Amino acid sequence: MVSGLESSTLELLKRFNRSFPQFYEQFVSSEIQLENLRLAYRLYKVQQAVIEFKPEGNKSALHFAYRNQSFLLSDVFGVLAAYGLTIHSLSLYGQIKRPMLVFVK
Repeated sequence: MVSGLESSTLELLKRFNRSFPQFYEQFVSSEIQLENLRLAYRLYKVQQAVIEFKPEGNKSALHFAYRNQSFLLSDVFGVLAAYGLTIHSLSLYGQIKRPMLVFVK
């Protein structure tokens, strides 16, 4: 778990992580866990898909968060293919308990 955080933030992160499959905390880095929590909070505030581009070295990382729906991933990958974008690395995290959010980086 992440050290140096306030106890209230740590408790919120623990509660948030419970909605993911077992072993999420063990295999997903604490930085990704915090990023997913931040994206979930932003999604809660704006009530629509959250899409962010962030520079990572000489590439750009796309961060995406939304409520999981059956068509969601096919639509996302369809847009990427339509614009000829190349995926060099893909991280996909999905909650198995409500509110069933999905996070893609």
